[in-house]
Amino acid sequence: MFTSGLGILRAHIFGISMKRILVISASGMGCTIMFTPTLRAIRSRFPGAHITFVGTSSAFVSPVAGSPLVDEVQVFDFAKDSLLDMGKLGARLRFIRKLRRQKFDYSLTVFPSNKWYFNTFAWMAGAKNRITHRYQTSDLGNLGFLQNVRIPADDKLHDVVQNLNLLQGVGIDPAKVKDKALSFHVPSSDRDIAQKYLRYNRLPGKRLVGMHIGSSQDYAFASKRWPTDRFAKLADQIQGEMNTQVLVFAGPDETDEVAKMRDAMKTKCHMVQQKLPVVAALLKECDLMISNDSGLMHLAVAMWTPVVAIFGPTNITRTKPYTDRAIVITDPGCNSLLKYPFTTTSAKIDPTQAQRCFTKITVPVVMAAAKKMLDGGKVQN
Repeated sequence: MFTSGLGILRAHIFGISMKRILVISASGMGCTIMFTPTLRAIRSRFPGAHITFVGTSSAFVSPVAGSPLVDEVQVFDFAKDSLLDMGKLGARLRFIRKLRRQKFDYSLTVFPSNKWYFNTFAWMAGAKNRITHRYQTSDLGNLGFLQNVRIPADDKLHDVVQNLNLLQGVGIDPAKVKDKALSFHVPSSDRDIAQKYLRYNRLPGKRLVGMHIGSSQDYAFASKRWPTDRFAKLADQIQGEMNTQVLVFAGPDETDEVAKMRDAMKTKCHMVQQKLPVVAALLKECDLMISNDSGLMHLAVAMWTPVVAIFGPTNITRTKPYTDRAIVITDPGCNSLLKYPFTTTSAKIDPTQAQRCFTKITVPVVMAAAKKMLDGGKVQN
């Protein structure tokens, strides 16, 4: 847990009653990043508030940990597959009891949130005003009635805008929010580590292209991944034809994919497995990021790095890179197999159907997009 007295100090400085605000992020690191414009608007409106940010993994809180946007971050072990683990029940109840003692004025659940255990957690935390989205599914299926301020979800909107609409619950007009840029807080110590990595590998001054070949494995989201052998061919071509060094970013659960890519490549590239803030600092040094629909794709946007995004079965409208410095590649006839969260509470994807979505996304297609972006092309999607 990370804490600070910034909220209390702000309350004294501004001479106002301190609001206590809880933000719950349980869907992914990328979802947290896409919430940062909303979080910034809340901080601007309530400069003296004490904002507690709770995520269900350390990755989910990483984008805001240590940031002035929040006063504390906490990680609550709330994975669905261990909800019935009686050995964890006592610790979970103690955690919730501590939250309830803070007597939050507001809680906001990061989009998407169409899960019964998300709504249950928000209800147990006990904020006076519990803000989330209203979906087309039954309240009996997601226990949405446990939250008392619900903003209609709109399947025509990007996730960033869905989150901004939650501001209505705290009295802020989302249409008046000007700063909608994504952000990721990088401590100076992690920027230093990134610079040391670049110097050690003799990369300063070279043109760099990042790649993320993975994605979350929750709900069979591994099916969002463009085939690893195509990433390998693409990396060989980029390094061979464009005088560029490739950095392949991978998380702890993507070691097998990294090994497969390394074995399939004819050239050598840099395989980067670092903690997220260091990855963010390295991405900022990249001239381009080529990625599946993943949290690192949104992280690249937050670091102002141009993106080529490869989309398979997921919804482009919802999660495309929130920037005009991006090209999105997809099979229009495929998007979107994922119906969550609007009409179902299940976020599962049929992996067999999903892989068909990548049939038409060939290495030459992605290579052409990479060349365009490296030549300074900007495409509004």
